[in-house]
Amino acid sequence: EQLQQMFSGSLVPNNVTMTCTFDAVLSSGNSELWQPMVDFFQSKGLDPSTSVTVYNVILSHTLSRQKAVEIMDKIRELKLKPSRITLMNLVRLGALNSFAELKRFCKKTKAYLSTSHIPGLFREFHARQQPRD
Repeated sequence: EQLQQMFSGSLVPNNVTMTCTFDAVLSSGNSELWQPMVDFFQSKGLDPSTSVTVYNVILSHTLSRQKAVEIMDKIRELKLKPSRITLMNLVRLGALNSFAELKRFCKKTKAYLSTSHIPGLFREFHARQQPRD
């Protein structure tokens, strides 16, 4: 309802607005708001199910490897181009288990893997292999 009021005039929601809204919904822990948000943004011509930034928000709020694998499959299926943040989250959550898997996923999704991204990704792989106390 507040979103409807906020965008009732000439203001038009965009991908940033949508991403921040979904982040706030996930942070609040109120999952009942999820579907109304999806419906609202779809009514404004934005589709959260095709937004890599919304998937990044979901990944940053989950600890589930299974959820990460589902999102990775969805990104592949929709032919979305994952960002560096997406790749880091997929590695952190264990959806991508090796640098070879990461390279295959990047090639399949045409993700840009810069040499500046590689040290951070290697750190994530290494951190996952360390025993947790």
